[in-house]
Amino acid sequence: MEYTRTEILFFNLDGSFEEVAKRFYASLGISDFDERDSANCLSGIYYASYIFGISIRLEQNCYDYEDQFVYCVFITENVLACLTVPDAVIAQIAQCVIQMIAANLV
Repeated sequence: MEYTRTEILFFNLDGSFEEVAKRFYASLGISDFDERDSANCLSGIYYASYIFGISIRLEQNCYDYEDQFVYCVFITENVLACLTVPDAVIAQIAQCVIQMIAANLV
């Protein structure tokens, strides 16, 4: 099995998880995102949106830097889209996400 690149971003923002999700996706200009259940997530839920064959997934952080950051974002190929997404595109999208949240999550 071939694995694709995953970019992980960490950040803090005040508010409930649901409020943070709304503000996070709004900062990217994304109005359509899903709430999903997962036993692998800290709170049992995560939020996800999909664009260009890429998944942008927001979770409460339980991976790295838990003492510093409350939230993490996973940017990876959405295998259900049946598209090939080059690793360089995933890295570029991650940089766009960083710039958009820096400019719009104030």
